[in-house]
Amino acid sequence: MTALPAGWSAQPFALDDVALRPGLFADKRQLMLDHACGYDVNRLLQVFRANAGLSTGGAVAPGGWEGLDGETNGNLRGHTPGTS
Repeated sequence: MTALPAGWSAQPFALDDVALRPGLFADKRQLMLDHACGYDVNRLLQVFRANAGLSTGGAVAPGGWEGLDGETNGNLRGHTPGTS
């Protein structure tokens, strides 16, 4: 762990010491969770499976930087499911 600059009083804390109360951030978190839960996992993993030589089961890549067509030169391809 990096030493704190002189004069700072920040201290590490456990994650269970923090709560997200109702408000803008909680609303946005729920919006993102709802979106992620509605996404087809087979589409999300299509690029990873194709790169690994596994069957994609006919799933279509999500598109954008996840596409296999070099649309963005593959700079971020596979990062969404944590496979890069």
